[in-house]
Amino acid sequence: TDLDHMRETIIHNWNNVVDFDDTVYVLGDAVMGQREKNLPHLARLHGNKILILGNHDYPHPCNKESIREKWTPLYGEYFAEMHNTLEIEIAGEKVLLCHFPAEGDHTEEERYGGFRPKYDGWIIHGHLHVEEMVVAPKHIHIGIDSDYSTYGVPRYSPIPVSAVERIMLS
Repeated sequence: TDLDHMRETIIHNWNNVVDFDDTVYVLGDAVMGQREKNLPHLARLHGNKILILGNHDYPHPCNKESIREKWTPLYGEYFAEMHNTLEIEIAGEKVLLCHFPAEGDHTEEERYGGFRPKYDGWIIHGHLHVEEMVVAPKHIHIGIDSDYSTYGVPRYSPIPVSAVERIMLS
């Protein structure tokens, strides 16, 4: 109904499925709007949070150095790690976690070309603001607004690695 309701719903959904010792990869755009007011809400989220920086995260290299210098320590209070991209293993395959897909955007203009990954394997990403899970070959979208209900995942909830594995193996 409003921003407070949205925030509280997301926190509830997160904490309903994430335990304190779970690792959660946040694929960018962790907070928006008034960051000094909104960042502290991240402390309410369970788990060991690792941020893959998105274009709306002030520590991302698309921002001016002065902005990055100011905000990186503040983001660091809520994330165990921060990366531009990160390679991990899922379903026995190396995958690249990145905020951006290799191509495509939710606007008519494809933006942030210098930050798009060049990767031959699976890319797990956010950024698009669409419901679709698979947006291109070997591209899996796990943004907060993606729809994984066919995998038993409630809307606006963290996407479990088991759902990503099922997509990769299908």
